[in-house]
Amino acid sequence: MIKILLLVGKMESADEKELAALIRNRLGNHVTCAVYENNLSVVWPRAYEHDSRIKEIEAFAKANGWSVSITDPGIRLTFTKLKA
Repeated sequence: MIKILLLVGKMESADEKELAALIRNRLGNHVTCAVYENNLSVVWPRAYEHDSRIKEIEAFAKANGWSVSITDPGIRLTFTKLKA
């Protein structure tokens, strides 16, 4: 099944799927999952326009049923499962 991110109007890339799997796995055992630049830059390079990068990350989180706290843009994000 192909997952489409409607908020940003693009198909999820293989890198996004891999990052989502990493986060989903960590959230299976923990309340939160911190993700750092080395993982983020694979999907959203630092050279990417800042506001667009933040919007796409937020859309990615929402599409996967998570919230995201951007503590230090481009360095650390914390994902949390959304409450049902």
